[in-house]
Amino acid sequence: MTPIRAPAVRAARSLYVLIVAIALAGCAGAATTAPSLTPVPSPTPVTSASAPSVEPTATPMPTLRTAYDLPPYGELVKLFDYDTTEPLGYKVTYEEQQDGVTVQDITYPSGGHDVFGKLVIPDGEGAFPAVLYAAGYTVSPSFFVPEMVAFAKEGYAGLAIGDRSGTDLYSSLDTKATIEGYSDYVVDLRRGLDLLGTLPKVDAKRIGFVGHSLGCAAGSILSGLETRIGAYALMACGGYITDPAWSYCATDACFSATDEDRSKYQERLAVLNPVNYIGRSGGAAFLFQASRTDQIALESNVVALFDAAPQPKSLAWYESDPSVFMYDMGGHSLGCATFGSCDPALPAFADHRAWLMEHV
Repeated sequence: MTPIRAPAVRAARSLYVLIVAIALAGCAGAATTAPSLTPVPSPTPVTSASAPSVEPTATPMPTLRTAYDLPPYGELVKLFDYDTTEPLGYKVTYEEQQDGVTVQDITYPSGGHDVFGKLVIPDGEGAFPAVLYAAGYTVSPSFFVPEMVAFAKEGYAGLAIGDRSGTDLYSSLDTKATIEGYSDYVVDLRRGLDLLGTLPKVDAKRIGFVGHSLGCAAGSILSGLETRIGAYALMACGGYITDPAWSYCATDACFSATDEDRSKYQERLAVLNPVNYIGRSGGAAFLFQASRTDQIALESNVVALFDAAPQPKSLAWYESDPSVFMYDMGGHSLGCATFGSCDPALPAFADHRAWLMEHV
């Protein structure tokens, strides 16, 4: 059993916790698959001067637990099936105009749950390309609103959502609950794609994705399921939630459990490892963005996910900002504090917008 250790910051442990829960909950949904659209061909990634793309040097892979054999891929993806016949619509609960851009608070149904999101649409007739945004653990969709507004001024619509509750890794050692929480997030993102496809101002054949932390892990899984997304910008996540570095305890339930129970819990999470899914649906381009000083998405784990992804792909490393170092956990948010909203002018955010404009 990997030693259990308490994290310096509860939020750090929780962010990667989210990565874990994403994969197993979809089992409860109907065994139907989301409709797919032909993706736009993805040209070779273009790298900006501020974030050069590099081929990472060989790094030892994190240890993968093998006590529980993975089912065939065709069985794994059933974890994220959902009922595509569920009525789809959305309600606007708040709306405002910002410099020729409409920003809305919305909800839409997903498996009987109302998903809260931020929808940003450029003024004009459209149809506009769109980006689906997935926020990290405990971070609201507002994290991406300034980015979406900036991108809308360039003619891109955006939809941002966050995870549901109940996705805190190692909080109770309830494998089923953890997996269901993460699977719900992936299904909610698929329903978000369905919603974008119904909007008359959105070009459903030109869809991109941006995910941070937990949202990055969810997007990695999504890329193995969907053909409706042509390009993924994945920020600060790794390939293995079974990385031994992530044996974190921060609750009485975890500390009071036996070593055997904690080990079994960790081993069963192998079905959620993003490397199982990354790019398996084919046809998309990938941009990975990370910091070597990140206290959550460790360098070796980021490289493991990059190595598992298909071409075309690129990886950009960013320096941490000393002024927010403690608030973005060593560069985990790539210059933005892990609460509130992020400045769209930050290099990582500006870089992936420029990259998405080349691919979507």
